[in-house]
Amino acid sequence: MNDQLEGTGTELHTFGGPTGGNVSKASCNALNGTICDTHAQVVQIRDMPNDRHMHQTVDVTGKGCLPSECMSASDLEALSRFMHGQAKDQVPGMGVTVELNVDCTHAGGHSVLIEDQTKPGGTGVRGGKSLATTHW
Repeated sequence: MNDQLEGTGTELHTFGGPTGGNVSKASCNALNGTICDTHAQVVQIRDMPNDRHMHQTVDVTGKGCLPSECMSASDLEALSRFMHGQAKDQVPGMGVTVELNVDCTHAGGHSVLIEDQTKPGGTGVRGGKSLATTHW
């Protein structure tokens, strides 16, 4: 993992490429990665005229190639928190929540759910941080 942090590791960001190209297990293995299922749900709530509220939900699912060294519960949680932050930064504005689930259990890893701490009516607040739940 140190190689990734120092910028000398494999180029995991090239997995799939901008056109969604080669997303095979072999191409992920060549990058020293592990394929994991990802699911993100982005919810935006806006106040509208006449006391109306608009809820817009976008679900994004797919496969991600994550560093094989990050399959432990603590590493996967840290990586998922980073991915959650990156996703949240891509959606500007108030009233936006992002929930991210990264599931690497089929590859012998863990599953992590990161809930946005601002989720209305949600249980995402624990100690002032987003809630992360890890499963085997």
